[in-house]
Amino acid sequence: MIVLAGGEIPSSPLPFRFRYTRIERFSLHWSDFFLFVKILHLLVFRRPDAIHFISLKPYLYGGLAAQVARLLGWNGQMVVTVPGLGRLFCTQNGGERKDRVTRNIVQWLLRRAMKGAVVTFETASDQQFWVSRQLVAAEATIVTNGAGIDFSLFPARKVAPAEGALTVLYAGRLLRSKGLDVVLAAAELNRSEKIRIWVAGYQEADPDALPLEELSNHPNISFLGGVADMGTLLAEVDAVVLPSRYNEGIPRILIEAAACGCVPIATRFPGSLALIVDKETGFFLHSANTSDQAEELSQLLQELSDDRVRLRKIGTQAAQFVRSNGFSSDEIAGTFCKLYKQGRAVVLSGAA
Repeated sequence: MIVLAGGEIPSSPLPFRFRYTRIERFSLHWSDFFLFVKILHLLVFRRPDAIHFISLKPYLYGGLAAQVARLLGWNGQMVVTVPGLGRLFCTQNGGERKDRVTRNIVQWLLRRAMKGAVVTFETASDQQFWVSRQLVAAEATIVTNGAGIDFSLFPARKVAPAEGALTVLYAGRLLRSKGLDVVLAAAELNRSEKIRIWVAGYQEADPDALPLEELSNHPNISFLGGVADMGTLLAEVDAVVLPSRYNEGIPRILIEAAACGCVPIATRFPGSLALIVDKETGFFLHSANTSDQAEELSQLLQELSDDRVRLRKIGTQAAQFVRSNGFSSDEIAGTFCKLYKQGRAVVLSGAA
């Protein structure tokens, strides 16, 4: 197996060949032509039995390259994973005219790029979005429970209700659209020493990113930077919050949090609905805007800080839910192995 990826270069040995390729993530760019050429070269000259594209640019340009490669004799399986609709397909208020034009162009290209592909989604909502816009035929789609996690790395905590500070974590991309601005606003409202708010994430060149200085100098949060061992960190956390306005799939951090017995708190979107039963396996933030969500989150954290029995009960129920409803990485991997059909595959992934 060969993996081409646009994310971080792995620092540890991997059981397959890894080849890094740069992907300009935030806009359509003339350099994308070279991504198309690289994938076409790989398909024509390496002729993998299967190729798996993850995220928009890989499956857009990879899908187009696959159509050309088929004309040149490649006849492998093409698998596409849509981990979420992303900002391009966020249609709230219609978007700017430039965004609408870009969206229409991308949809036109996708209808051609997805011919012959098996497309997997993390939510039925995303699946319906693609099918309704005729980007793919319904019979060529599958819904999975995200990417899954290795539960051995995220053991459920078995602890009695505590009297110490309630520890709340935001972990993810440091973006306003992921709801980090809501978390910071809630931290401004927090005057209790019984509630501590942590933020973890890596710096990235995204126009929606919050400046690291704002996070590092915030008086009411602890900014942890990038964290590699999330299992160890979550063992110290009581609740994980993700007030996202992003078109998410099933966020990995919410699966990991639930597996460890942390209470997941999120806005309502298809991916969070797959994990959270409100007030049973987590909580939804119901308010519509940033300031109201911050007030709601601040009040909820105070209530959980005052009622540790309820906190632990919901955390336990969250852990039981994800462990018994198909969120294991082994189960998800088994699904993809069946799609590959043969033993050798190439995976091309852009960062989520």
